[in-house]
Order: sequence, then C-alpha cells, then structure tokens
Amino acid sequence: MIKNIAESSIAIGKEAGKGILKHILFIGFSLILFIIAIIMVGVTEGGAGVPASGHTGGAGAAIGLLSLFVIDFWPMLLCITSLLLFPFLYFSIINKSIVHASLFKLWKKNLEGWFITKIKEYSAKYFSGENKASIINDKATLKIKLIQDIQNDKTNSRWQRKIFSFILKKVKLDDFDATQPDAKLSDFIVEKAINFVSDLGEPSSKPLFIVFGSQIVVLILAIVFNN
Repeated sequence: MIKNIAESSIAIGKEAGKGILKHILFIGFSLILFIIAIIMVGVTEGGAGVPASGHTGGAGAAIGLLSLFVIDFWPMLLCITSLLLFPFLYFSIINKSIVHASLFKLWKKNLEGWFITKIKEYSAKYFSGENKASIINDKATLKIKLIQDIQNDKTNSRWQRKIFSFILKKVKLDDFDATQPDAKLSDFIVEKAINFVSDLGEPSSKPLFIVFGSQIVVLILAIVFNN
C-alpha cells in the first residue's frame, strides 16, 4: 500500500510538473500578446491621444476605451482578451487536464486502489452511523459537504484533493436505490467512482489548442486590420 501511495504521488507529481510548464508557456504567451497589443494600439493614428480622456473620470475612461475599440477594434480585442480572458481559460483547462491525466495514468498503471481506498475512507467516515439511505434526504447537499471535507483535509496534497473532488463531482447520486434497507451510500459512491474512472478515456489536448488557435486568429486579425 505504501508503495502504491509513493508511485501514485510520483505519477501525480509528474503530471503537475507538466501542467506548471504549460501554465508558464501559454499564460506567458498570452501576456506577451497583451504587451504587443498595447504597442499596436499606442502607435495607432488618432489613438494616442484618446487615453487622456481617462483623466476626466470613470465616464471619460469608458468613452476613451470605446473610442479605442472604434479606432482599432482588433488590436483592442487582442489586448483585452489576452489580459482578462485567455489566461483564465488556459489556467482552467490546464488544471483540469492535470487531474484527468493523473487519473488516467493511475488507472493505466493499476494504481487506482490508492484513491478508491481514500474515497471509501472519506465517505464511510463522513456518513458513519447515518449510512442508511432511508435517512438521507438532500443528496446534492450531502455530496457538496463531502467534497468540502476532502478539500479541507490538509493531510493530502493539493493535487490529491483535486483528484478526489474531481471524481466525486462526476458521481451522480440520483439513481441511488433508497428502497434497499441495507444500501449504503458510501459503498454506492465507491462503486460509481470505480465505474467513472474505468470509463475515463485518454486526456485530449484539443480544448487547449482550440483556445490557443482562437488567440492566434485574433492576433492575425489584429495585425491585418491594425490602423
């Protein structure tokens, strides 16, 4: 068991390292485009004097910003999205891919027993005497509280907690058979978790490259239509 935990930690650590590198590359790329867009807007004829309207207050700043969009729409769009949109999309997609890739690798290496055991411990401990389906009413709230307990458990690493939370978020409790007198929700959650992970396919980089491609398109349009 200790060996499995160590191997699992190594596998998760490798995926987290790859994810951090992607964060640096893609978010750094987005910030570079933000700087490029600022330069493009700054050299636009008629646009250099518009920011001065910001000194007139909030309304003037809003008018100045709208004026820049009218004068040079695509460079301004590149500027705004490269600062306020794309970095957050990259961050979200890469974080999800780290969890997905870690789970896939753990399952592929037959190390799933590690997190299945942990989920079983969490759910059994959480429900304890209230394990019977007959006294469980609000399943959605129940799952949220269980996820919160996992996220607040500092005995596991940040990425381990993310993996547990990711699995439980995918587990649906709606089809739990409450008519079975001996049915235990903890056992049901474990079974659903195993089924979910076993059906989990290899992670795809398509969402990341779709976002990256979209930013490249905005960059090309900003260059072509720069005034």
